[in-house]
Amino acid sequence: MIGLEIRDGNPWWLSPDVWVVPGDPNGNPGQPVVGEPAFPAARVRNGLDVKVNDATVQFYWGSPSTAFRRTSGTTPIGTAAVTLAPGAEADVLCLTPWVPTSAQAGHECVLAEVFHPQLDPLPPTAEFNVPTDPHVAQRNLTVLRGRIDFFRTVLAVINVGREDAVFTVQAVPTDLLTLEPLVATAGLPADVLRAGGEFMRVGLVEGTSPDEADIERARPVLEDLRMGPGERRKVTVVGKLQGTAALVDVVQFAADGQPVGGLSVLVLHDTEQE
Repeated sequence: MIGLEIRDGNPWWLSPDVWVVPGDPNGNPGQPVVGEPAFPAARVRNGLDVKVNDATVQFYWGSPSTAFRRTSGTTPIGTAAVTLAPGAEADVLCLTPWVPTSAQAGHECVLAEVFHPQLDPLPPTAEFNVPTDPHVAQRNLTVLRGRIDFFRTVLAVINVGREDAVFTVQAVPTDLLTLEPLVATAGLPADVLRAGGEFMRVGLVEGTSPDEADIERARPVLEDLRMGPGERRKVTVVGKLQGTAALVDVVQFAADGQPVGGLSVLVLHDTEQE
């Protein structure tokens, strides 16, 4: 039986049940704005056959990264409490604000986890095992807006384990319809799913400051990234957009081929932002 739960998305890092409310906590969900408060929220379900009083919902924000730990790579925002009857669900808003900095411009990475210390505690691990642990879910989406042809955005690949490891990172263009469950809460244009566009080229380069010339050396896959415990390595997604919008998933794989983290990048040619 699944106990307390926040739903994952498809892919798991695009949960439809984690979002932020920018500016006014009584306002509507949307994209966070640099320098202004944003209030995280989550939709929580009780899959237990008993009433749960005062379950705790913890919220975190993370910098653009593919993997996270509770003890590093994320920053706690605050908590909220919720009481749920068996089978019930509720939207839970954290009244402690998160104020994004310029380093997080356009990025929305919020994690939420729900638990009750006696009835349904968290697993004893520092890692967020998002795809296997129903307690925790995340929204890990970067939106690049403006007059965009050449674009770039920096992210971190992290070894959240306690041993040396080898990873592969892959940039995979995907269908805009992936975002359909998020449109209502992500502050995206209503017609984004019908937008025409494609990547003329998209890939990955190591480092943080590639220019347009470096797009020619960008690769769809970075292999054999050998990293020590807790090591962070900066990678940049670069590309060229033709049309209005396109979406790419950046996925981190372990040596056995299992995905261990990911984020999505929406590139949006928005004439209102030019």
